[in-house]
Amino acid sequence: MFVLGCVIMPGEVFTTRYLEAAARKSDDPELRGLDVQAVVDAAVGAFPTWFRPVITARFVLATLGSLAVVILLALPLG
Repeated sequence: MFVLGCVIMPGEVFTTRYLEAAARKSDDPELRGLDVQAVVDAAVGAFPTWFRPVITARFVLATLGSLAVVILLALPLG
């Protein structure tokens, strides 16, 4: 879970940067001229207010849960 969290979270945090890079590499001139920040802002504005806290809780729980599993697996069985 921790590894997957580390893979997924940057995509959520750096969405604008990733989309801008993809638009720059596109062969479509309209896509290269797209205001990616405005699109991302509109998308974020469309999410319900509880969305960001859920994302944060998922990250915290996945991280703490992963650490708990590692610690429990490291403990001796007997």
